[in-house]
Amino acid sequence: MTILEDAAEAVKDRQATYGHPADHWRLTTDLVNARFGTSLKAEDWGTVMILEKIAREAKSHVRDNSVDIAGYAQAREMVLEERGDAE
Repeated sequence: MTILEDAAEAVKDRQATYGHPADHWRLTTDLVNARFGTSLKAEDWGTVMILEKIAREAKSHVRDNSVDIAGYAQAREMVLEERGDAE
């Protein structure tokens, strides 16, 4: 499978387990915002997760980092689509 195929499969699997990324990331950002006084939105969490994978990749290349970056980008787009902000 390609990286993009693996990412699409992972997003599908995670959605079955955790629900739509918008719902899960809204809960996550609500908790982070309450704890740290920030104002992150659900789609921001996708960016945070992508940055985490970039930081890991900077240390050492692992194929999973690329798969996860693609998956988080797809999930972030799903959040924007749900909100009606996708281009």
